[in-house]
Amino acid sequence: MEYDFDFVEMADFHEVEDVGDALWQLKRAKRRDLEAGNGEHSNWAHAMQGLRDEKKDRDERLRLTAELTEAGVPVVERRWSWVTSDARPLTDLTTADGEAITPEDHRSCPGHAAFLDRDEPVAVWLCQDWTTHEHHLAPDAPKDEREQESKEEAKEVRRTVILNNKAWRAARVVRQEFLATLCSRKGDASPAAWALIMSTMTGTSYLYSHFVDSFRTDLVASFLRVPDPNEDRTKWHRVNDPFGELIAKTPPGRRWRIFLAHVAAAYEQQAMGDSAWRGHVDSTTTAWLRFLRGEGYPLSEFEAETLATAEAQERERAAEKEAEAAKESVESEAEPAAA
Repeated sequence: MEYDFDFVEMADFHEVEDVGDALWQLKRAKRRDLEAGNGEHSNWAHAMQGLRDEKKDRDERLRLTAELTEAGVPVVERRWSWVTSDARPLTDLTTADGEAITPEDHRSCPGHAAFLDRDEPVAVWLCQDWTTHEHHLAPDAPKDEREQESKEEAKEVRRTVILNNKAWRAARVVRQEFLATLCSRKGDASPAAWALIMSTMTGTSYLYSHFVDSFRTDLVASFLRVPDPNEDRTKWHRVNDPFGELIAKTPPGRRWRIFLAHVAAAYEQQAMGDSAWRGHVDSTTTAWLRFLRGEGYPLSEFEAETLATAEAQERERAAEKEAEAAKESVESEAEPAAA
């Protein structure tokens, strides 16, 4: 093959080779890394993280299914709609008195069963014959296909959020490893990195002030590949000079690494939270993704989608401002004529 794997890559592949299209994903990732030509392996890392997450999800489902089976709980197939079925999730049911039915209360019911959630490896409890066992529909349970479809649309929105959160968190693992590598590069920081460091640390941004006020050192330590000096300490009992010893040992030409780790921690903590991709993408998130891309970090597919969305939002806001300015200009020119 044109893109044969080396020993390390083969070890990675063997770790996930039983997951779906693992070979195709890894071959594509390696091709992209080679095409980038910067010696980085972040596309490979993104692919491996996704495959590991997929394998973990699958293995957890197998474990959970075995656990339920051993406990004597029937595991049934998940249905798109339960309104025409004898079975119903417990969340759709109540007792004769209108009380919610908990899984613990339902264990003694002959219809007690479970199916696995589509998005998370968790059991969803149900009764296989709710009318026979004298349960009642909850007031908000869908009663026909139209109501079910409406409810499924809402679930689909939630599902999209769950999947995107997973993709965002998976990318974080790879991105933060890239940052640790970036903070150990030889030579001087890039001009873009120096500009970011100086503008962040001398500016008055909300992002930086909130990071400093958090008193956190874990991300800085992670990016510098050193133990966190404040691990297991409360906010009020922090080490006063957590990186003093490291600073003293670091040659002047490499001290930029400590600055960059500090600034990177601020952006990761304040601009890259789990919901940073949702709705209006903040300008700090956009700036950070652009900076990382410029430093050679290949964005994950979802990070790239988020950046594209953010840039589209920027263009839209710019067009709105331009239209508003043009309107004000026309109105201003018309005022003397009216007078």
